[in-house]
Amino acid sequence: HLAWLHTWNYVIVAHFIEKFFSIIPKKIRRYFNIYIPEEIDYIFDISGFIYSDQFNSKASVRVASYYEKRVLDGAKIILMPQAVGPFENPKIKYAVLKIFQLSNLIFIRDKISFDYFLKLDKNIKQAYLCPDFTFFIKENDSRLNRKLVGKVCIIPNEKIFSSKKIIFENYINTLNQVVSFCKNKNVEVFFLVHEAKKDLSLLKKVSSNLEHNIECIIEQNPLKLKSIIKNSKFVVSSRYHGLISSLYQGVPIIATGWSHKYHQLLCEYDIESHMIEYANENNMKKLLDNMFNDKYVEKIKLKIDMENNRRKKRLDWMWGKIRSTLVPNKY
Repeated sequence: HLAWLHTWNYVIVAHFIEKFFSIIPKKIRRYFNIYIPEEIDYIFDISGFIYSDQFNSKASVRVASYYEKRVLDGAKIILMPQAVGPFENPKIKYAVLKIFQLSNLIFIRDKISFDYFLKLDKNIKQAYLCPDFTFFIKENDSRLNRKLVGKVCIIPNEKIFSSKKIIFENYINTLNQVVSFCKNKNVEVFFLVHEAKKDLSLLKKVSSNLEHNIECIIEQNPLKLKSIIKNSKFVVSSRYHGLISSLYQGVPIIATGWSHKYHQLLCEYDIESHMIEYANENNMKKLLDNMFNDKYVEKIKLKIDMENNRRKKRLDWMWGKIRSTLVPNKY
């Protein structure tokens, strides 16, 4: 247990907790498995996508300050594969540069992000291109709802609207098109919610504007989420890890996104045409036709398998690189 309050809204309280536990002798703290921040050996940063102008500067500034203290205490920082950039906001630019400079290893998920990184500082040598690292996490299909097998899974994401990249009416029209098409093919559709707090309010608004009632599945367990996705006919996702979970398990996808990371992911799998183009009325119909064409789906699955093989090799290399950076635990 780390003696630190994991919220940025009560930093003063967090510091008080840290000071309080630092007074307690280490032997007693060890008995209760309690560590203070200065005893951290390694930080694995799995933010995914937070270091960018697309987010408030508060997160980057506070993380930079926190990492600076930890590095002074002797910790090593490893930024796990994630998207970054752009960096035009001076506050964010300064804070993220500090985070990069403090890190022992930096793994960046896509080429556009890597270009943003290079524009920030070409002299940082510990950065590498590497895909999402959840490849080896296996799904858990125990007590899977068999009624969901073979259905079309739609994964919403409130960020596509808070980012102001997509018009709500266009999104609704697209969903209606998906549901109607699938129903004509006698295939059921369901919503799969990853983040109930954020996505449920969006889903209520979406559902009231749809032409059909759609079943909604809420699942917090990421392994069960993967299992539901694995057993779907195909996935229509606005959430990045919905796409990743699908592709890593060989499930065809249709994507809609709000940042460069979505398009880059599809390009790497050579299926960039699977990104929804709201300005193109025929785009969605063509995508859906293809999803019900067995020969086309087989071709897509071969592309997915090829890219997954490449990613496995790259991730094996990544873990080797990380292992060579770690040293025996000091405590």
